[in-house]
Amino acid sequence: MTGTVFSRLRRSAERHADLPALEIDGRVWTYGGLFALADRLAAAVSAAAPGCRRVGLLANRGLAGYVGYLAALRCGAAAVPLSPAAPAARNRWICDAAAVEVIVAEDDPAFAGAGTPRLVLRGDWPDRLPAGRITAIRATADDL
Repeated sequence: MTGTVFSRLRRSAERHADLPALEIDGRVWTYGGLFALADRLAAAVSAAAPGCRRVGLLANRGLAGYVGYLAALRCGAAAVPLSPAAPAARNRWICDAAAVEVIVAEDDPAFAGAGTPRLVLRGDWPDRLPAGRITAIRATADDL
């Protein structure tokens, strides 16, 4: 089997587009809906940091975490996991060490430097996220 992890996941999602993929807070997300949302978030990531290779993901195991991970892969970037429960200094150190170029977060990451773009996903963000274009770039072994 060839292709990126994201392309393999997408092919599977397309075969099962109408089946439930996630149920979070009483809302069921189909594979088709989940990947459409990941495409929209990837476009926002790409607009915030065109061609980024590393996306910091500050989210719990919820919709923002799952979609954020898919969005990073969709951009061709590495997802750098950050913990909402960790001290700010630790997350800042991870971002600096990994050279994170944009942060996707469920809450405003106060630890992020002023120059680091951030996408804060609050409230009804899935319904407010606009469509857009994606500037994909393939991550290399040097990025991981």
